[in-house]
Formats: sequence, C-alpha cells, structure tokens
Amino acid sequence: FTRYFANGNTNITGHYAQGLKDSVWTWYTTSGAKDMQGPFQADLRDGVWKFWYPNGQLSSTGAFRADQEEGEWVYFYEGGQFWKKGGFHEGRKDSTWTTWYESGQKLQEGPYQDGMEQGEWHSWFKDGVLKTVGSFEQGQLSGLWRGWFPNGQAEYEGSWQADLKHGPWKLYYENGRTQEEGSYAEGRKTGRWTSFNTHGTIISEGA
Repeated sequence: FTRYFANGNTNITGHYAQGLKDSVWTWYTTSGAKDMQGPFQADLRDGVWKFWYPNGQLSSTGAFRADQEEGEWVYFYEGGQFWKKGGFHEGRKDSTWTTWYESGQKLQEGPYQDGMEQGEWHSWFKDGVLKTVGSFEQGQLSGLWRGWFPNGQAEYEGSWQADLKHGPWKLYYENGRTQEEGSYAEGRKTGRWTSFNTHGTIISEGA
C-alpha cells in the first residue's frame, strides 16, 4: 500500500494482511523526510517505533505491545541531545524516568508506578545545583520536601500530605536566615507563625 501527496512525494507506505495493517509502515512529510515508522500486527502497533522531527533528527523511539507503550522509551531534543528517558508497562509510565536540559545536565529524576510518580524525586538547576528533593505517593506530593536557591542555600523545607501542605514548614532568605516558620493543616496555615527580616529580627508573630 502506498499513498502520495499532491506534489507526488510518498505520504504513507505499508502492507495490509486480510484488511488489517501488518508489518512495517512508514509515514513521510511533504518534503520526503520520514515522520514515523514502525510495525503493526493485526492493525495494532507492535514492536519498535521511531518518530522524527521535520529536520530529520530522531525525536523518540520505543516499543509498543498490542498498541500500548512497553519497555524503555527515549526522547530527544531537536538538536539530538537526550531529553527524557524511562520505561512503560501496558501504556503507563513505570520505573525511573530522567529528564535532561539541552546542555546534558539532569533536570529531574524519579520513579513512576502505574503511571503515577511514586517515591523520591530530585530536580536540579541548569548548572547542576540541587533544586528540590521530595517524595510522591500515587502521584501526590507526600512527606518532607526540601528546596534550594540557585546559590545552594536552603529555600524551604516542609511536609505534604495528599498534595496539600500539612505539618511544619520553614522558609529561608537567600542569605540563609529564616524568613517564616509555622505549620499547615490540610493546606491552610494553622497555629503560631513567626516571620523574620533578612537580619533575623522577628517582624510578626501570632496565630
């Protein structure tokens, strides 16, 4: 089977078996560059597929099983650098996923389970300085999270429960001094909160 664009260039090539897509199929752009390519089995994507940017650079590649992503997938920036990489199981993200800046420095990394973030995640600034560390529970922020300024000084530390701030929180100025501290209950400030200026002097305190 072959389909053409109006300009005469090939649009799609592939094979049918008993009326269903079978074997390798290839899609092209109007200029003749490959757009995507991969095998079918009984009209379902099955096997390793590849996708390209208009400039011809590979954009992503990975396997399908019965039309669902399965195993490791790799994604690239248009310049060819790694963008992100991780695994799928039955079409849902599973295992550790890593995302990079175009420079090659890691942007974030952490595990998925059944398509949701699960466990400890890390993120970084472009220069490699740690930005955040914290955990997810079934895709929701959970437990202690910590964040840093680009200069490496602590920016905050606080607890989450089911995607809501819950428990003690402490925020800092970029010079390292405490800016504010207190507690949350299900996303709302509760109890005594204390605020400080950049020199460490209390400027407000109360419930």
